[in-house]
Amino acid sequence: MNKKHESLENYLERLEQEATNELQEFVELHPSYYSTDHLLDLRRQWLSEMQLFRQMQKMNLTIGACAPIWLCVGILFATLDMEILTVISFCLFSVFLFTFLVASFVVKKKFKSRGYLEYIGDLLKDELQLRGIRVQKFDYKKNG
Repeated sequence: MNKKHESLENYLERLEQEATNELQEFVELHPSYYSTDHLLDLRRQWLSEMQLFRQMQKMNLTIGACAPIWLCVGILFATLDMEILTVISFCLFSVFLFTFLVASFVVKKKFKSRGYLEYIGDLLKDELQLRGIRVQKFDYKKNG
């Protein structure tokens, strides 16, 4: 009996978590189920997600670019027989590489991919245009 109760709680918790992701729900349901106001709210939420994705991706790429720099610096210090600086550089290389990998996993888990976010944006834009509302296409290179 206790196991059934726990599994029901886990099931309800999972449903609640899935329901909080309105953009995912929007993809799974047909856009015609949403009111125009709700679609506009979803578009604002989507724009925020795109900007957050872009910022996280930019930060992650900066961290990832630093890792090979520390590796090269470590090799340089090793050739100059600077043992302490070599160890520090290789430790920093490891930290930056690990941080890059963890951040990549977090971004992938939260957003899936840029293409998936753009797909959601296209669905929103198409549905709003069917309803006679003009919206700009999100320019990934600008601030939206």
